Amino acid sequence: MVNGVVCGPFRESACQGSFSTFLGKLCSIGLSTKWARRVLAWRIVALWSRRVFALALLGGALAGGCLSPTLPLPPPSKPDVSAPDANGNVRVQGWVPGRSEAIARNERTDLLYGQLTDNSGQYDFLMPAQSCDWITLYYISGTELSAPANSARVPSPVPCPQ
Repeated sequence: MVNGVVCGPFRESACQGSFSTFLGKLCSIGLSTKWARRVLAWRIVALWSRRVFALALLGGALAGGCLSPTLPLPPPSKPDVSAPDANGNVRVQGWVPGRSEAIARNERTDLLYGQLTDNSGQYDFLMPAQSCDWITLYYISGTELSAPANSARVPSPVPCPQ
């Protein structure tokens, strides 16, 4: 008998140790030392298995958040577009996030022109266009394309047709 627990027909030393209370209970129901230790080992494995499962579930939930799609890039501000010069070019100016590529599209000709920006994000470039053409601005940051900005109309000395 150890700590008031009957150990059965085997050595009392089997019921001693860090898990002596639990081993003692197993011994008191008549399990041999060998089976009592196996039951104890399975109980420890089950306890760790639940903890590992809970951590894996938590880790999976956190990793799943990393796999969700990101929000699209916001559209750039409306560009400043000048009237055509003598060569038929307009100046397109404005700001986009730094270290990105500003791209202007002439809606009439479907041609694209652009500029890589530095840390400031300021762009300023020429592109061919006529009075009343619509210019739409986009930007690329990394591998993401922004939504288009509100189109800007090339200024004209006479009213443009709607």
